[in-house]
Amino acid sequence: MVSYGINNALVVINGEATLDDVEESIFKDIVYKPSLVLINKVDLADNDYVRNIATKLSNETLVLTASLRNCIIDSKVLSESLLRVMDLIRVYTKEPDASTYSPKPFVLKRGSTVGDLAKRIHSRFYEGFRYARVWRIDRFPSGVKRVGINYVLNDGDIVEIHSSL
Repeated sequence: MVSYGINNALVVINGEATLDDVEESIFKDIVYKPSLVLINKVDLADNDYVRNIATKLSNETLVLTASLRNCIIDSKVLSESLLRVMDLIRVYTKEPDASTYSPKPFVLKRGSTVGDLAKRIHSRFYEGFRYARVWRIDRFPSGVKRVGINYVLNDGDIVEIHSSL
């Protein structure tokens, strides 16, 4: 068991069991979390070493930066990678009759609806929900669409919620 990282364990077996059964029962609760690997200073590293690491990882989990020439990690690349790996989207809100939207987005799980956003803002927006207007220039010909509470949001959407409360 030491080879599995378990130094001390009390194992109770009732009935017949194989070693595979014991291993399966120990490791069935393993949960794999999303991860992001950031390799800094690739301009100073051996190209074969970096290529070897890159081939072992998928492109979705790897961000390469060169700090010698550019001392600041591109925050946009890093934030986009984090959002993708964690399966999150950014949704901007706009008050009715306002000319601009809020520069600070709400960060929601991919697949979230207008109702989820309304609850996140305030429960009264959800309870008194009438409709929402969503701006998605790349998708709607006029740039805006009137939607209901179950409309699924995408990254970068701008939402204006209309509520009776």
